[in-house]
Amino acid sequence: MKLIHRVTIAVLPLVGLYGLKVLHYHSVTRTLTSKETTSITVCEVHEMKLQKDVVPISYGLFAPPDLNYVKAMSTLFPHSSQIFKGGCVVEKQRYAEVLYCTQCREAEEVWSKTNANQK
Repeated sequence: MKLIHRVTIAVLPLVGLYGLKVLHYHSVTRTLTSKETTSITVCEVHEMKLQKDVVPISYGLFAPPDLNYVKAMSTLFPHSSQIFKGGCVVEKQRYAEVLYCTQCREAEEVWSKTNANQK
């Protein structure tokens, strides 16, 4: 019985840490910097005004994407911004504000469906 009690105590602080119980939006969300909101405001491919969204932050070391995906991303959907790469050090933030282009997201979805094995 004591072992179960100790495990329960050890797990309780992790509930908030891993996003299972979100108490404050701003405590777990990385907000846009003033530089990010003013540097690029229009998609250079689709000439659409970028919109704000909140997406998950992915932490860790990522394998390099397929070269075809990188080429497509730079020419067809540079502002899809489906995730935010947070680096190798896991921080308390679980979500990030990003600027995205709706047509970039649509173009990425179409490209991903036709090139499913290349992403």
